[in-house]
Amino acid sequence: MNHPVPEGASLGPAAPADSAAPADSAAPADSARDEAERLEAAGRLDAEIVQFARLVRRIAAAKTAVYGDVSARLSVLAHLERPQRARELSAITGLGESAMSRHIAQLEAEGLISREADPADGRAQLVSLTDAGRERLAARAAERTQHLYAATKGWETGRLQAAADVLADITALTLSLPHPGTARCASPELGTDPHGPFPAAGAPGTLDTQSETA
Repeated sequence: MNHPVPEGASLGPAAPADSAAPADSAAPADSARDEAERLEAAGRLDAEIVQFARLVRRIAAAKTAVYGDVSARLSVLAHLERPQRARELSAITGLGESAMSRHIAQLEAEGLISREADPADGRAQLVSLTDAGRERLAARAAERTQHLYAATKGWETGRLQAAADVLADITALTLSLPHPGTARCASPELGTDPHGPFPAAGAPGTLDTQSETA
């Protein structure tokens, strides 16, 4: 039996109200918020890097004041991953050429380095690590590792590994950034600061990771 449909009644299910905005309309706001958060995080990272660099410089200055030439000679050893000329070592470490000559003579007398003619230029000499020099560097690295192991006694292994990964990322990032004397300093994406965001390792008057931690 058919019943009459009341006037104004719906003949079927009501269509869903279109009360929600299109999904893509929120995307610009989300993107802007993400960029603002990234910028804030980058600012915090920059501040932490600056504080860390200052701390390392203070420690390096204190080591130099206490150990003097011993610290400088360890720095020279640390930069001999491959044979190099004395002039190259001076440029990398920031030590003057006369001081470098003195350190090389002392290191050679201790049997930690050797000198031989440069095959590319017989008038120049190459400075190389000896087995004893490599052993000295390995001993220093082991000593630093033991100190760090003791200092991080309350850290879990995962935290140590994560810290190492972050520092590796920062090192790789720093190496990819423009440094004084490179064309990338004028890159439009990174600005035109002639000094770049970070100083080049080994540049005179700047922090050099290897020399400060040797």
